[in-house]
Amino acid sequence: MMKNRLFIGTYTQQNSRGIYQITMDMGYAPETPLKLVAEMISPTYLIVSGNGKILYAASEAQPGIRGEIAAFHCTEKGLTLINKVLAPGAGLVHVVLDPEEKFLFAVSYRDASVLMYEIREDGGIGSLLDEKEHIGQGRDPVRQEKAHAHSVWITPDGMKICVCDLGIDRLIVYEVDRCQGKLVEKKDLCVTFPQGSGPRHLVFHPNGRFAYVLAELTSEVFTLEYSSDAGFETVGKESALCQYEGYSIGAAIRISRDGKYLYSSNRGADDIAVYRVSENGRIKRIMNFSCKGKHPRDFILASCDRYLLCANRDTDNITVYLRDSETGGLSYLREIKGISMPVCLVNTQLNKET
Repeated sequence: MMKNRLFIGTYTQQNSRGIYQITMDMGYAPETPLKLVAEMISPTYLIVSGNGKILYAASEAQPGIRGEIAAFHCTEKGLTLINKVLAPGAGLVHVVLDPEEKFLFAVSYRDASVLMYEIREDGGIGSLLDEKEHIGQGRDPVRQEKAHAHSVWITPDGMKICVCDLGIDRLIVYEVDRCQGKLVEKKDLCVTFPQGSGPRHLVFHPNGRFAYVLAELTSEVFTLEYSSDAGFETVGKESALCQYEGYSIGAAIRISRDGKYLYSSNRGADDIAVYRVSENGRIKRIMNFSCKGKHPRDFILASCDRYLLCANRDTDNITVYLRDSETGGLSYLREIKGISMPVCLVNTQLNKET
């Protein structure tokens, strides 16, 4: 039977010590206790290779401590370190692999920097090939006092990367020069968002023709049409909030494999917004579900989108929902407790005879 293995990244300011693991059947109680599998300062974003055998973790270190990226082999028992590299400066908040898994791209929120690393044959992280720094500021004097690169994404053709910069309200596009190991900014393809919106995360539609950008500061989702030649065109936006009057900011955004439903999380309102995606790529928010916790910084769709798992940082719990593929709705199943400040989730699978 195929079993799910959940890796959990955490903030380590309180009781957590790094990356944790649990093995489970999504619909039932965990089969193995929560287990620390790698010690690391605040591994707040995790990704796995296409074959699920290597995990990469970005360390969002505290002020005065350099960030790092670590590569691990995923074994039956947990994680085995391949290597780790120190970032040039402050902690890192997001990483992504190119489709051929020859390069890794990372961003630093504090430094507003974009980093390009080579990937070694053993899956380890190689040399830092290029570094770009964003300059500028936005309207919000607290959150946009300078540029803040928040996430990095690969375009559907695999030839470019897109960086959401919360501080300057821009999506900055770079062409990846694989021969020279360089990033070349494509100014004509970049996108400017309304002042004070704060673009945070992005997801492409499975058909590659649309992208959805979650604005953290205004809790809105922008719909963009995309082509590899013409770039992006903003064609709509939708609020992530449902009659909520308090302070709330956006966090994560995901789309179902069939492209019919989009999801985003709200910190403050503490819920998951559900959007129906039409055939022309436009979205409409149709419902919001409580995350049954506080500060849902990350969530994932798992087991062929049958489940949604949400990490609630401020209540130390992960909530599990059954997802209806026809309506997009969520039904609460249970929660996983006992982990301090969970903020990132990655699901892999184990072949296990039972």
